[in-house]
Amino acid sequence: MEQFGELFQFLDRQEARDILLGYSTSEELKDYLACDKNEEKLKALCKYYNEDTAVRKTLVNLSADPRLADVIFKSIDVADALLLDAEDLGSMLLCNLCKVDECRDVILDRGIDDSKLKNPYKQYILVQLSTSKDLRVLGYIDHSNVDITDEHSMAVFKNLMFNVDNHNCILDVFPFDKLTSCDALSSTIVEFLLLSCTTLQGRQLLRSKNVYQVLKDAHASSSDDEYRELIERVVELLIRDEEQN
Repeated sequence: MEQFGELFQFLDRQEARDILLGYSTSEELKDYLACDKNEEKLKALCKYYNEDTAVRKTLVNLSADPRLADVIFKSIDVADALLLDAEDLGSMLLCNLCKVDECRDVILDRGIDDSKLKNPYKQYILVQLSTSKDLRVLGYIDHSNVDITDEHSMAVFKNLMFNVDNHNCILDVFPFDKLTSCDALSSTIVEFLLLSCTTLQGRQLLRSKNVYQVLKDAHASSSDDEYRELIERVVELLIRDEEQN
């Protein structure tokens, strides 16, 4: 651990920053920086983010540790255009920082230029943002061309459905017509449908879209017990007698 302390004393030297990059995936360095007494060292490293590719790479690796992601987030302006640079390092860093609650709030409040985000980073970032259950995430999805075979897009829809207040808006734009032409419903889609069934309005909508038949066919074509059981849970809600509840 002593060598880390020495390196941080010479952050103004490129050689020291390059050596830290070599250690950036090690648990030893992460444990060292996770100590409260060393938080200022991590903040000092973040000051070189804009000017040094080695530091950007180092912070991408370090931010994978939740203990460090919060400090890095508070030390870097996530709205800075340099965070979304051509190297993709900014997008990679944002993927990790979006696991921090406060970071998600800041990004959604300020908005992001998603044209600078490239797949798969854009997909991962949107999935992380959707865990906030904030409906504003829906604004980054092209409603007219939703690919229901894309697990990331479906994960966004599913995560937003955990807030029942979002249901009306999401169900209004979800392409139910594509379900009938989908070769196989993913577990994520079925989970989305299950969440849709938590309200009477949602169940009525799914019935009107003939989702029952789609689920019945998916159930018949699968041998996965867990998957079939998940479908059965949705079907039970769809065939229930609403008069008795």
